[in-house]
Amino acid sequence: MKKEIFVISLGLAMLLSFVAPAMAYSSPNKTPVMATDITMKGADYNAARDTWYSSDGMIVHHNSGQYKVWGIIDVYVDGVLTYDNIPWVDTIYAVYNKYTKEAVARFEEVWTLPGGTFEGTAHITTEGGSLTSYAVLDSHIILKGTGDYEGETISLSAHYVKGVEPFKLVYEGYWLTP
Repeated sequence: MKKEIFVISLGLAMLLSFVAPAMAYSSPNKTPVMATDITMKGADYNAARDTWYSSDGMIVHHNSGQYKVWGIIDVYVDGVLTYDNIPWVDTIYAVYNKYTKEAVARFEEVWTLPGGTFEGTAHITTEGGSLTSYAVLDSHIILKGTGDYEGETISLSAHYVKGVEPFKLVYEGYWLTP
């Protein structure tokens, strides 16, 4: 039995000696990135929305597939303002519990940079308040590049607590390049 465990362990070690260099070689470059000065320029509130309530009236679901917001954002790469006033567009889907004051939202997000776009999803949870006015917000965004940014990924997260800090939503994370 001990001999079998030793042989299996040796086999795994040999396999890892071949796989680890390949994994290290394919690891992306991670550059710190920050998105801030998020400004909303408009919203399409007139779009038809599908809203329903759970049987007990506790959960409100807004299927807002046509509900869009847009604006501009500043992107800092490695601490330097690299992209100023970049246009963004979000399509929002959300579920909100009016009794617990908690929400979960998914934003289909597109950032338009010179030479291409970054497209992906933001997952946002809020506590205390409504979908637009909340006490706590946690968000994570994954965006995949197109055009000149093909094969690149931006991964960001943000945390905000009302009253603890002035309202300035700042996303921090990494720009991953092959």
